[in-house]
Amino acid sequence: MKEAVSRIRKIPTTITQKVVVASPRIIKPDESGIWRTLLRLSPDGLLVRSAGLLNRMVQLGGEGSTITIDSQQVQIPYLIGDFSLNVANPLNAYEYLQNDLSQATASYDLSSNAIL
Repeated sequence: MKEAVSRIRKIPTTITQKVVVASPRIIKPDESGIWRTLLRLSPDGLLVRSAGLLNRMVQLGGEGSTITIDSQQVQIPYLIGDFSLNVANPLNAYEYLQNDLSQATASYDLSSNAIL
């Protein structure tokens, strides 16, 4: 993945492009270090697909915080909530956005009327 991120950043373009990496929807107990791998890629954004990962990012200081992983300084990127967080009502959206998500995606189960 590191090579892919590097190659994307080298593509010449006239528009501002951002690299956003997606986390797995399910992180098993023995895979808890996956967030380290994702942050070491130095993405511009992280698609957060589980409440557990969001909680971990908040514990580490949240979006914009600089942390050290294996002697490498990395910054927690822009955090985007995936539909799998099941943001289904305004109260739920408010809570997620207060917990350091910059953006939240509405639940897949909602109709267009419910979203508007």
